[in-house]
Amino acid sequence: MKPLLLATLLPISALAAGLTEEQEFYVLWSTETRGRWNAPDGDLDKPGGPSIGPFQIQRAYWRDSGVAGDWQDCRDLEYAKKVVRAYWKRYGARGIEDRFRLHNGGPSRRGTDQYWKKAREIMRNEFGDEREN
Repeated sequence: MKPLLLATLLPISALAAGLTEEQEFYVLWSTETRGRWNAPDGDLDKPGGPSIGPFQIQRAYWRDSGVAGDWQDCRDLEYAKKVVRAYWKRYGARGIEDRFRLHNGGPSRRGTDQYWKKAREIMRNEFGDEREN
């Protein structure tokens, strides 16, 4: 495959940050559930309800994404990726840091400093250096 063709297949934001989309999802999955396939439901007592699947998606997040299907489908990795992509697109997330903060803190992106610190550490450990925000 020619480099130019490969570049057109990857999201511009992932290329700009030096990570492929798959690497970015790997970091998100590792941040949320340590990469566990059958991660337990999280945040059972949280006002928004439990979070499910590899990316710990709450029902409201799934609804906001607009992806057809059922919230329980978020337990499937490929379906969950579609939901996350749609959510990021809906809220205009730009760059890795903004996407991760949006994923964790919702549209306000508040209260996400520790989450972003954890994601950065995983990036550093897995890919050798801290990437561009």
